[in-house]
Amino acid sequence: MKKQRSFNYGQVYVALSRSTSLQGLHILGEINDNHVKADPRVHLEYDRLRSTCVKLEKEILVNEKRVVTNSVVQLCLLNIRSLRKHCCDIRDDVNLSKSDILALTETQLLPRDDDCDIRDELTPFTLYRHDHESDKFSSLAVCIKKNIHVVCQEHFPSLNALKFEFFCDNKEVKRNISFLLIYRKNCSKIQEFVNGLNYLLRAHTVDILLGDFNINYFNSKNREPLTLLMESLHYVQIVKEPTFISGS
Repeated sequence: MKKQRSFNYGQVYVALSRSTSLQGLHILGEINDNHVKADPRVHLEYDRLRSTCVKLEKEILVNEKRVVTNSVVQLCLLNIRSLRKHCCDIRDDVNLSKSDILALTETQLLPRDDDCDIRDELTPFTLYRHDHESDKFSSLAVCIKKNIHVVCQEHFPSLNALKFEFFCDNKEVKRNISFLLIYRKNCSKIQEFVNGLNYLLRAHTVDILLGDFNINYFNSKNREPLTLLMESLHYVQIVKEPTFISGS
């Protein structure tokens, strides 16, 4: 009898775990809370997440004070992996919404794609798209606020790089600032990419270089050509550690 009862509760639990809506869901009889248990490791993980969240909140407050005190323009880079899917995430993220400029790779937009809904979600940002003709994963975009004025923009197809030059209504800005947004496909040859980047940076004035380079920083052989080029041109690396590790 006990075995049968346990089996029935197990069936109810599995059915509830597969439910995606309360509509049309009916539970016959009573559910005994004693039959619903969580693995102790679940409680430990929740405790860890809560403590981590508190630490992150403190770090965010500290960083925000630094941004207000020291920054002229707040620029954020995102590998968005579909701007249509994640434009609402930008809208709802407090830190992203405080940025002056958002540089986006992998927008997954093609020239024929309508973007009225995306622009509405991104308000008060103005969206500047640069869509690849056929490869949506190579499409780029830049979102800017009203205090940022675009001076010029230029695309370099051989490198899939977008140069933006701008100035903002800020007393501390005494000249135009330019940045180069790049998306390199993982299948392209690193040395050819570095050679093209070398030519471009020597021919054009670029203050900030950012993007998705798809280079394994833990592999010194892959990293070295790019590192040597940046050092020879006197660029200083701002991001000191990986921002994403595959499988984590």
